[in-house]
Amino acid sequence: MKLLLGPELFWTPVYGAAHVLAARNVPPTPAGNALLERLWWLLPLLAVPASFAALAVPGANRWVVLARIVLVGLVGVIAAATRVTGAVDHGDTRNAGTAAGWMVSVGLGVVLLGVGAVATAVWLLVARKAG
Repeated sequence: MKLLLGPELFWTPVYGAAHVLAARNVPPTPAGNALLERLWWLLPLLAVPASFAALAVPGANRWVVLARIVLVGLVGVIAAATRVTGAVDHGDTRNAGTAAGWMVSVGLGVVLLGVGAVATAVWLLVARKAG
């Protein structure tokens, strides 16, 4: 049970939601494009920090869970951002900027994963020393 309550369980519905929202933008609409462009920011800002909740599962090796959070978070951010970016279509020259949106989303996700991993590692080390 401890293995099931991990970051994989969290990122599966996150990707599923991104997939559903991307699929709803067929044919592309200005409102649909705007929503998907907001997801470039919301994915890393909301989903990455929330994935660290997997550390709260009792009895799990926190170092293994942290490694899973980082690995699955990286895959999850890349997959969701790729799906969302693929569904954005303005039908004109603005499409050239969609790659930048993907880079912002993935870049911010990687930064937040890194900061969260370092902060968690420090917390785990301090907790081990104190306990």
